[in-house]
Amino acid sequence: MGEIGKIVEAAEELAAPVTIGADAYICPDYARMEREKLWPKVWLQAGRIEDIPNAGDYISFEIGNDSVLIARGADGEVRAFHNVCPHRGRRLVDVPKGARNARGKKNSF
Repeated sequence: MGEIGKIVEAAEELAAPVTIGADAYICPDYARMEREKLWPKVWLQAGRIEDIPNAGDYISFEIGNDSVLIARGADGEVRAFHNVCPHRGRRLVDVPKGARNARGKKNSF
């Protein structure tokens, strides 16, 4: 796995260009480290405000094992929620097979 786990603290530590080997795309350990160490610490773009222009419009955002619903409320505010039913523990909105996310319009979930 080489230096997959090496964390660079400052730009000065980069003596040469960083290249990403094939392991980054196929190694389960690399994917696990991304889920644990990268994605929880960086800003992620779930969509664009233009994707949900009207009350009831929603999009989902999938990251690792997590799913988030971003919806525009009747008051015009945009809110994000875990895409899970608190009673049954299943997803409120499923992503269509082959799609990156779900989108649509609902008055309530």
